[in-house]
Amino acid sequence: MIEQIIKQLNIPGKLIYLSQYGSHLYGLNTENSDLDFRGVYIPNLNDIILKKDKDEINTELEVWDFNHKEINEGLEKGIIVDFKIKPIKVDVKIFSLQKFIQLCSKADTNALDLLFSISKRTDIEQYMYLDNRPYDHSYSIFEQIFYNRKKLINTDRMQSPCEYAHKQAIKYGLKVERYKSIKQVWEIINHIYVRERTLDPTKPIKDIQIKDYLDEIPFDNKHVKLVQLDNKGKMEDYLFVAGVNHMLNLNLKEFIKRLESKLKQEYFSERTTSAINNKDEVDWKAMSHALRISYEIKELIQTGNITFPLKDAKYLLDIKQGKIDKEQVAEEISKNLDEIMEDVNSDKLGWKYDEEFWNEFILKEIKCK
Repeated sequence: MIEQIIKQLNIPGKLIYLSQYGSHLYGLNTENSDLDFRGVYIPNLNDIILKKDKDEINTELEVWDFNHKEINEGLEKGIIVDFKIKPIKVDVKIFSLQKFIQLCSKADTNALDLLFSISKRTDIEQYMYLDNRPYDHSYSIFEQIFYNRKKLINTDRMQSPCEYAHKQAIKYGLKVERYKSIKQVWEIINHIYVRERTLDPTKPIKDIQIKDYLDEIPFDNKHVKLVQLDNKGKMEDYLFVAGVNHMLNLNLKEFIKRLESKLKQEYFSERTTSAINNKDEVDWKAMSHALRISYEIKELIQTGNITFPLKDAKYLLDIKQGKIDKEQVAEEISKNLDEIMEDVNSDKLGWKYDEEFWNEFILKEIKCK
């Protein structure tokens, strides 16, 4: 498969590394998991001079999986298997050498995953390409980057990806709650509008006695409540719904229209609706993502390495599939973040980005290419 990918890539320079990435690298893949590859290339010198070089190259390819289990088992038994092979879609992202080193210095987890993917994994070796051009000694270019990682990654930046992942988990959790709140208010109001056919849709929503219907919403009313706010020196009643205050003199038809617009535009996404359909209304993908990042950073700080597949892959997959209590996961994410912050503040790992070293490295490689 890796050879097919390389042949289809139109790289304006020299490809120095390409590896399977994402859930297949982490050990979190299922039969529905996408195939992702990430790599690094050295741009052409002319493109760099003319400012035509690209920091990233993103493409989607189709390849054929000739290692299909059913076919191989049939061939081993001397049986010709009548099996229709379909092309597999593969997402590929290639970083320029300069961009990759910059991302690693900032402890960007996408770059760190790619950096540590070089540690040999027998189950993905056929899905990895490593340039073997000699450079001062037998190591390839990417191997040199890996072996000099102590000069590449800033210890004091390692809390950033964990904080970001933590915020994302919280963000998507709140987004699901808000979506649910808006939908339930819409259902109640729309039901009144449909049921009370004699109700004039141009009348304000205060005429439908909104207070009597708020109790029908079976959730914590932190996203839906009546509030009083100052409007040009006068206190007026508003209906607060998921971050938006609606004046009670707003007519019923316009209010329903606003709720529908909010549902369709701001909150309509594959990720949100997927979480909405989950029985616990939790974005488990965001939760498992946040915890996975914290595990990786903790291992890196403690050992100077990230091992793939992840040793906690089974547990993370259970979280991704919604099998673990959400409070337990949230507590572990927060605990890991606190521990990482403590290790970062004490400079436990002690790595620091050496700008002069990497500038010389990049210049030498670009000139040698």
